[in-house]
Amino acid sequence: MFLRLGLRRGEFPFGVAIKFEKQWRYYINPERFRRWMAGEDMGRAREVSAECELTTTKGVRP
Repeated sequence: MFLRLGLRRGEFPFGVAIKFEKQWRYYINPERFRRWMAGEDMGRAREVSAECELTTTKGVRP
């Protein structure tokens, strides 16, 4: 469920989630996922982490 929610929110750089009428569909790019797991493709994850730190220090949750 963690992965699905992250994909829905656009928090992972290796895949997407698309909502159809009644259900969600997910796509994970295998090569980007492998690179992300190896720590080679962390650009977006670092941006999200920095955004979370900024918003939580202001008392507002993303």
